[in-house]
Amino acid sequence: MFLPSWPMEENLKKFIADHCNDDTDRLLLGKSKWPDIDVATAVNCILSRRKLCGKVPEWYSCPGLLYPNTLSAEQCSSTPTAAYKAKVCGGFGSNSHALNDCWRIADLTGGLGVDSWAFAKAGAKVLHNEMDPTIHACAKHNFAELGLRASETSDIGADILCRNFELRPDNIDEILNGFRPDVIFLDPARRSQAGGKVFRLEDCSPNLLEVAAPLLERCPRLVVKISPMADISLICKQLGEIGAQVREVHIVGTGGECKELLLEIGAKKPMEIGTEAASSLRLTVVECHESASAECGDNASAATFSFIADDEKLAVPHFAESHESLVGCILFEPGKALMKAGAYNLLCSLGLTKLGASTHLYLLPMTGSEVSSEANSCNSVSPLGKTFRIKEVYPLDKRSLKAVGKAYPRSEVTARNIPMTSDELRKRLGVSSGDDAHIFGVRCDFTAAASANLLLVCERL
Repeated sequence: MFLPSWPMEENLKKFIADHCNDDTDRLLLGKSKWPDIDVATAVNCILSRRKLCGKVPEWYSCPGLLYPNTLSAEQCSSTPTAAYKAKVCGGFGSNSHALNDCWRIADLTGGLGVDSWAFAKAGAKVLHNEMDPTIHACAKHNFAELGLRASETSDIGADILCRNFELRPDNIDEILNGFRPDVIFLDPARRSQAGGKVFRLEDCSPNLLEVAAPLLERCPRLVVKISPMADISLICKQLGEIGAQVREVHIVGTGGECKELLLEIGAKKPMEIGTEAASSLRLTVVECHESASAECGDNASAATFSFIADDEKLAVPHFAESHESLVGCILFEPGKALMKAGAYNLLCSLGLTKLGASTHLYLLPMTGSEVSSEANSCNSVSPLGKTFRIKEVYPLDKRSLKAVGKAYPRSEVTARNIPMTSDELRKRLGVSSGDDAHIFGVRCDFTAAASANLLLVCERL
């Protein structure tokens, strides 16, 4: 088993820097040329650094970091999402606050350590526990390379206390060993023994359903990262059955993609036992910007939308009058994080108009020369997706498909709530990918006209 020396040997560091752009397969085949270099380790580092170039640029710019395998780099948080987790760990939801030297976070499934690094840079005292001894050794080495004080035996003067234990319900006190956290953070491994991705709690390692109760006996707050594919309602039900209460779910996106779900969990209060708490669950959607700082956990500029689950059940959708009224309007396509939250009708309470009962595309309010309060509300939501200007509207029929395809031969295509997929619509239009336009094939409902399938020719804003 490879265990890194500390610090990284200079010849290995130089080899990684000299060969950072080389063909790694050729490096492995020619490893006999460098008998004093662990070429396999060097290749892991080279490939991992490539994965981190845009994801965690602060780590990429530090050539002395060790990576035991590329999977660790692939699965670690990005700088923006790690910074957001640091903010969430500062307190429940709207009560979150900046971390400080007295705030203590136990990251009990630490992995390569990007989240622990962000917690420490934001000012918290951190316990980083990693079950795999090789990854643990690399993380400890990397924290020091990144300018943090890491220790295994004592937290006196240390920014990060590094430990190497398997997390089980019966050894939590051994892992903490006097460390009294204000919050425990978990990122359970979401890989099966065969290497495939899993997203059910009981299939992850550790199983949150087994460790949540004993963890809450030692700390009042858990923050848990789970798969963006997970069923939020099911997870709330499962945790409720073991006496845990999900207070808030953060649906975190970057670049329009839903990257992760963060659960804020506390023990059920006596009055909550035996009750259904889904209606009081708060969901917060956030689109993390690439400029988020790991040093301060600052996502103040990130777009957010927060609501109570029951609000969506009571929301009423609003529709446009007719297809003629669509021309010139601003079309809003929610990002995947916002769609994961399920606020399909609630967006209409902010002044948006929905294209159809089951068509989750929206029109932003027209402001003219004056900015309305509704427009201000929409401005806070529009960064959670993409916006387009509708240039032309056609019925979705053979004649229109031929005409629109001929007029805009290089266009992006999206089908929503019509009896064909986006790929099928693209073939019917006969267009290839390009920036002539963005063509939406959609089902629309109207207040003063019959529902219809339409082609919307749009330009991206």
